[in-house]
Amino acid sequence: VGDRVTTGEGNGKKVSKKRAAEKMLEELKKLPPQSPTNMAASMARLKRKAD
Repeated sequence: VGDRVTTGEGNGKKVSKKRAAEKMLEELKKLPPQSPTNMAASMARLKRKAD
């Protein structure tokens, strides 16, 4: 997410991806909350990347 990267290890690709996702959630929980204006700008940027 943005400039954040996590890795996970496991016996298979599926397990590794799940562990990496769990680590990312823990990292994101440590971040301070965003103001509504910053959040709107972030969402607009994400929508543009999807196009």
